[in-house]
Amino acid sequence: MDDSSQRTEDLVLFLRVAGAWKQVAADEVDTIGAWRATVDESPEKAEFRIERAIAQGVEWGTPNGFYSDTIWLRAWILEHHPGTDVAALSGVYAAISAWHEDRNASRVPEQPVLFARLEAAMMAVNTVEIVVQRQMGATEPPKAPADDSNSPPESAPKEPSQDDYRAYWAEQTGLTQEAIAAQFTQAGNVRVQGQISKMLTRVKAWKKAGNAIPEITTLAPMGEKPTAMDPSELEMGERVDHRAEHQREKRTEMHGDD
Repeated sequence: MDDSSQRTEDLVLFLRVAGAWKQVAADEVDTIGAWRATVDESPEKAEFRIERAIAQGVEWGTPNGFYSDTIWLRAWILEHHPGTDVAALSGVYAAISAWHEDRNASRVPEQPVLFARLEAAMMAVNTVEIVVQRQMGATEPPKAPADDSNSPPESAPKEPSQDDYRAYWAEQTGLTQEAIAAQFTQAGNVRVQGQISKMLTRVKAWKKAGNAIPEITTLAPMGEKPTAMDPSELEMGERVDHRAEHQREKRTEMHGDD
């Protein structure tokens, strides 16, 4: 592989990691805000969900790969764009990590402060993304006029979660995104309209890529007795962190082995 090809692969990798990091960070900040709203509205409901999770032996953990992606992005940006301020990335990770320790939102900066940190992190990553896309346009061989040589290769969409599919089918019945979010919240799985929008986007991208959409429509009520299952598969009710199993990492990835 020549130097030009290696450089292009490096740039493509950055774009993929940056895109994944931004999506997870935005989803997690939305989740923290939704949890805070639930606690303000009904502290008893939030307490019940924590107790239920503890009874099921659930261990908290940041979304799969978020720690390593944060470290990699910081290092890559500092190496290739040393003038970029990456402190906000660390601030966003620290807040999300603290949240996943015990679902105690009081240990996380107030929501306006957290949104400001997220915005600063997004701006830093977006700025580097623009430069990278221009570099890719300069390193790729000339293409026909109809092609956009500045656009990075599209990666295959990730399979949506079970809740993503539920939101999709709920929309097919004519429900608004606000109504879908209310249904999830009533079932004990706190959601806000912005999260529902992202869930629907993931399913539609999956469908556009030619994949089948399984019909998953049932929302289990929060008070339903959990079904006995393998401890490694136990979750906090209808999943507080809104992540499929393959999107979560073990605590050892965040803290290291003792």
